[in-house]
Amino acid sequence: VTNNFETTAQKYSESGSKNASHFWFSETDWDNNQAADDEITMDIVTGAEEFYVKEEGKQMVRMYWLDAYEDPVKHSGIVYLFGRVHVGGGSWASCCITVKNILRQVFFLPRETRFLHGEQLSEHVKDEDVFDEVKTIMKKHCGTSSFKCRQTKKRFMCHENIANEKFGEEIDVLEVQYESSYPVLPLDLTGETFSAVFNTTTTSLERLLMEKAMMGPVEVTAKQSYCDYEFSVDMERMRNLCYNTSITQEVPHVRMIALNVLTTLNDKKENEICMISTLYNPHCNLNNPSTKQMDLKRLCMVTKPFGGTLPFDVKDQVTRRGWADVVLTAGNEKALLSLFLSKMQKYEPDVLVGHDLFGSISVLVSRMDKLKVANWSRTSRLKRSINIGKVAHSKKGQWELTAGRILVDSKTTAMELIRSRSYDLSELVSQLLGDVRENIYANEIRTKFSSSQHLLNLIQWSWMDPWFSLRVISHLNALPLAIQITNIVGGVTSRTLMGGRAERNEYLLLHAFHKANYVAPNKHINLRRGKLDRETKREDLENIEDIEIDMKAKNKAQYSGGLVLEPRKVNISLYDTLILVLDFNSLYPSIIQEYNICFTTVPYTRDSDLIPDVPSSNLAEGILPCEIRGLVERRREVKKLMNEAPLIKKRQYDIRQMALKLTANSMYGCLGFQQSRFYAKPLAALITSKGREIRFNTNSYLNLYCSIILMHTKDLVEKLGYSVVYGDTDSIMINTNSTDLKQAKKLGFDIKRQVNQCHRLLELELDNIFKRMLLLKKKKYAALAVNPDNELDIKKELKGLDIVRRDWSQLAKQAGNDVVDLILDVKLSRDELVAEIDELLRRLRTRLDEGVETTLFEISKLSLQQLTRNPKDYYDLKSQPHAAVSLRLNATGKFSLRQGDIVEYIICEDGTTNSAMQRAYHRTELESDSNLKIDLQYYLAQQVHPVVLRLCDPIDEIDAVRIADTLGIDSTLYRRSATTYAADSVVTEDESVWRDPITYDHCESLSFVCPEEGCKKLISVRRAIEIVGSSLRLSLESCCHCGAELPPYSAYICNRVDDALQGFVVKHLMAAFKCDDAICEFRTRSHLFKWCREGLECPKCVGGVLRKEYSARDLYDQQTFWKRVLDVQSAINELKSDQKRILQTKPGFSTTVDLFSSLYAVVNRYLKKNAYGIVDLAFIFAPMMKIEYDCS
Repeated sequence: VTNNFETTAQKYSESGSKNASHFWFSETDWDNNQAADDEITMDIVTGAEEFYVKEEGKQMVRMYWLDAYEDPVKHSGIVYLFGRVHVGGGSWASCCITVKNILRQVFFLPRETRFLHGEQLSEHVKDEDVFDEVKTIMKKHCGTSSFKCRQTKKRFMCHENIANEKFGEEIDVLEVQYESSYPVLPLDLTGETFSAVFNTTTTSLERLLMEKAMMGPVEVTAKQSYCDYEFSVDMERMRNLCYNTSITQEVPHVRMIALNVLTTLNDKKENEICMISTLYNPHCNLNNPSTKQMDLKRLCMVTKPFGGTLPFDVKDQVTRRGWADVVLTAGNEKALLSLFLSKMQKYEPDVLVGHDLFGSISVLVSRMDKLKVANWSRTSRLKRSINIGKVAHSKKGQWELTAGRILVDSKTTAMELIRSRSYDLSELVSQLLGDVRENIYANEIRTKFSSSQHLLNLIQWSWMDPWFSLRVISHLNALPLAIQITNIVGGVTSRTLMGGRAERNEYLLLHAFHKANYVAPNKHINLRRGKLDRETKREDLENIEDIEIDMKAKNKAQYSGGLVLEPRKVNISLYDTLILVLDFNSLYPSIIQEYNICFTTVPYTRDSDLIPDVPSSNLAEGILPCEIRGLVERRREVKKLMNEAPLIKKRQYDIRQMALKLTANSMYGCLGFQQSRFYAKPLAALITSKGREIRFNTNSYLNLYCSIILMHTKDLVEKLGYSVVYGDTDSIMINTNSTDLKQAKKLGFDIKRQVNQCHRLLELELDNIFKRMLLLKKKKYAALAVNPDNELDIKKELKGLDIVRRDWSQLAKQAGNDVVDLILDVKLSRDELVAEIDELLRRLRTRLDEGVETTLFEISKLSLQQLTRNPKDYYDLKSQPHAAVSLRLNATGKFSLRQGDIVEYIICEDGTTNSAMQRAYHRTELESDSNLKIDLQYYLAQQVHPVVLRLCDPIDEIDAVRIADTLGIDSTLYRRSATTYAADSVVTEDESVWRDPITYDHCESLSFVCPEEGCKKLISVRRAIEIVGSSLRLSLESCCHCGAELPPYSAYICNRVDDALQGFVVKHLMAAFKCDDAICEFRTRSHLFKWCREGLECPKCVGGVLRKEYSARDLYDQQTFWKRVLDVQSAINELKSDQKRILQTKPGFSTTVDLFSSLYAVVNRYLKKNAYGIVDLAFIFAPMMKIEYDCS
């Protein structure tokens, strides 16, 4: 193997058993790659092992394939397959097969007529014309004239160079194959005789997996070689690999190491490794990794910490404990790392396990780089001679650093499979295992070297973390689940375990495209990365608490999501009658199948804002619905097998059905993810449009197009005489107005039957029945769910409330939970409920005054689930408490917090007058500093109060002031806020409410400075006609201060009014957004947030809506007010006849009226440009348009 790559393979065997499906290597060029001389060897007779077999008279080598690796940049055209070979006597050994010389494959799409200098000519293009130009292109862009080509037929997705009438049909293309060592052709390459080139970004690994239909871990077979466990195969013709499912064997056992790396800080604040502990299982079952300690071989490698020494009697104490063979000492850190690498070579693990394993590998590699440790590449199975510093520390770099080994990180898998307040090991051990993990911080490790006893205790503790990590992985079935997903999508196991769902979907669709003879789209490459204006960014995100709006907004779906039916506008949102919850099974996957929505059935433009039409029912089933249907049917079959399977088999079936479910449910997501290879915004928008009521037309404004699915279900329910209280994308809640469970169940089944008659694949199911429900607003409710078959089986269900979010303190959650329990208690009357809540809050205040555990005050700061940057990369620490805390913690050496970690903190009184966000401290800081005290007022006012207030919203007797008084905090602020809120909430911007009489007290007066040189005082006008003493005067006939006549200054006054009106427009456009929640009051000028039905969703409190502080209504009212002030004719008409006569006979009347008319015209010009006052009747009456469903 060339280019600094060599393959290493283990040379000793182990006990194990055989496995499942097979690949066969056969024919032609083989060469051997001997392992290094210093590797461990064993006596074997080459060709005598069981993995040598004969097939059609040719000698082969059979290997169970576990993982693969490629480096498409440095070593393109080569793929390394790693796995296990059966060496006889029930023993297995590791093996690597290097698949070499995989050619690049591209397709040129010929033009019908020649295209020259931007013009389409009439000259028809011949095959030889395309070949001649391609030959020139290859020489120019790739620097070679050596390539293979042939004419073939391919199908294509929609493309700007392919006519719609040829969409999905086989088209003649020129297939070109050339060596991977030559450069990739440009994505946008065109020519005189061809309009596009496809498949340019396909890698060697992708081509191998697709063309050989390699669907996850399987077996391979290869021709005999003189290299015992390393083989190479030339794949130039892609014929040396065949797929064979006829052989069925058990999965072999593999070698697994659970890893734990301990560090201390040196004087340069760098992490130095002082201990590496491992648990080794040579017979790990892939389907059920053992967590029994008797199956795990312990090993600990330890050296002196920075600035310290090992205890003088440590070796004697280790021997006394019987640990002489499992505890090894090294003279320094470099020797420790070399010892670790030698053990990696000896054990040759297939699987590495740990918590935050990617971080541990990164620390190991960075220290090896710093200390210039030789043979660093033994962390992987590829021997590398390049400098370790050239290996990136990105996700791609992690794959390269451990190439050939499967990494199972308990933190990564937990973040994908479960929801947790925190994903640190202590929290997972407590939540999943019900166990308690002892915490030893990094700065405490050095103190453990003070005596042999303390060091031995540390060694014992160091074995517990990898054991806990292994137990978490086993509990989540992470390893077998990843293998099942890999088998389903046809990817690579190590990549599956890195957590990229988009990549899994990509592999699944690539296989499907290849089988259907379609050319897959090129990979997404961001050719232009926009640079953010840092100053603007800081201004716009000034108050945002670590929300990466600037980058994440670009990757979010830029189309309307599922329809959410607003909670029913009634006087109550607390329901004590039975509520039916009906749910569509897998709504979006079902819609894809129902309407045959696919890349191959719907013509579209990749980034278009237009929603395409539903494909004709005459079209053949597309690839996407076909794949989803296959996943659904396979899962249905597996679930059937589960019913009668024995316990062990049932567990395996359950893992497989979960893998199928996860894969099917994530298929829709790849359509709206901009970085996905199969990104198709119009298709995603079409799918969501079928699950809601509205869609965009060609003019990009909202018009009702059809009433479908959810709205149809709502209409059907209302025709039956029942009210829909709420609906959310794929579910609907119905008030039965009854407490009879049998009657409610019957109604649910009747609605289900009638709705399901109207659809071919969509299925509505009775998901739940709520006995009592508190519905606050959309996506926020609490309810008591009753088992339809057992009325006594009742469970509490919470959704979207503050008490289920992870960025509130445990104190606030506990208080909120207690209040919810009271509200949902059917035994309490309204008066009793109010009294119980008052008493609950008083008891809480008493408990706080007496003192409670500090953990109740901890806040998990989760901005979009995790720290989105490394702490040192945050620029505004004053409003980023979690970043400030993490920086301090990292400086102490106790922690090593970075991007992706969760930081907990407590707001304390520290003797300063800083804001609450600047008084955040970690629990360890609070415990070590006696001057810090928990800020009870903050927690009562900013944590408990808002949570309780929102929950008590439907209880009229309880308001913000009452809650504040009961909690013993200052209620003045809440009285003021309540008054302001009442004034501001009379009319919302989006509601059509006539206010009679109309008042403009909130509007500014028409003002300008008197143009008279000797005056220059401000003139303010609020009405056209004023009463001065007992007489009437036109307000603009003269200055009210100096008496100077104003009509002669008509041009000046018109300009001043025009400037003021322009200022109001600018004020509206530049106005900041403010949360409408009276407690939150979050402000920002950025509008790159998630849109909800009412407007921009507040990123801080989530429940509130961001509204402009100077709204469109404010602007409209201001312009309307000035128009009314300047409407002098209407004002005159309201006067009595004698008053009119007196006013009209005054000198200068006509010139003053002309001034009014000129100013009126200026204001009217602005009002005509303001669409706020225009009523679109088509939009208002659109809901009356219905599409009739044939439910017969």
